[in-house]
Amino acid sequence: MDPRLTLFLAVARMGRLNQASRLLNMSPSSLSAQISSLERDLGLTLFERGPRGMRLTAAGKRLADAAAELEGQWRHALTQARLTAAGQDQVALAASQTATELFLPRPLGIFRQRYPQIRLTVTMDNTEGVLRRVAEGSVSLGIIEGGPIHGAYSVTNLWQDELGVIVSRQHPLAVRKTLTVDEVVGLELILREAGSGTRTIFERALHQAGWSSQALNVIMEFSSLRAILAMVTHNVGGSIVSRAVVESPDIHIPDVVFIPVSDLVLTRNIQAVTRRHGPSAPARDTLLQFLKQDARGRRVMMEDE
Repeated sequence: MDPRLTLFLAVARMGRLNQASRLLNMSPSSLSAQISSLERDLGLTLFERGPRGMRLTAAGKRLADAAAELEGQWRHALTQARLTAAGQDQVALAASQTATELFLPRPLGIFRQRYPQIRLTVTMDNTEGVLRRVAEGSVSLGIIEGGPIHGAYSVTNLWQDELGVIVSRQHPLAVRKTLTVDEVVGLELILREAGSGTRTIFERALHQAGWSSQALNVIMEFSSLRAILAMVTHNVGGSIVSRAVVESPDIHIPDVVFIPVSDLVLTRNIQAVTRRHGPSAPARDTLLQFLKQDARGRRVMMEDE
């Protein structure tokens, strides 16, 4: 890639020669000379120069788009080369069941296409188990349902999530738009096991609302989300799950409805956790950066809806 294209992109993005020169740590006159040299060699006028800055011409916009794409391809190739040279092209990942089934499949599929040389191993566990694996060093990255985390972890918020009640369409409460905590306490509930992120966050919200988890009428516990959904579908009881369960295109449960709880705070973040002082892991960092970009994109889509 012609080094002058990097300089051209900086000016195109900043819109002002002085700002771009400070970013590039070079004098404005030297930067201007490089841009003029590029224009002469291409036989194109790339900028309209004026007192308010430098605006791209139509040809400049076309070149900026192409140069940005080329820059992205170059950085991607450089990342791949560094990972291969370092011999660190494998990521051991542990994730909670909610994260594994609802949030990771699509971005991991795209990641594998973009970084085929990085080998992924994924272990599913509850939140406590994921944190233990990260602390022990058996995995370099954990994805969990968020909450207060104690210990030597670095935490990154990724996707946003909301918990609520699900019941069968045959259940008397299925017609309701919202429920109160009093009504939730009166339900026969089928819950995830103790130690799961969903169970922990639900019980914490109950305590904050002045209720004890002992007040719940828990008739069954499962470590499997699919088992819970099957029981709820057949109207055995209700449950507390992520809204993403009923919105996911990968899980087809037409006979179940999601009902928010109006007087409980049941929002949470799906979080990435690493050991704060763990060893360098370029492949893991590449995956984490990719997941952060995916999460930002998903938030923008939700805001536009």
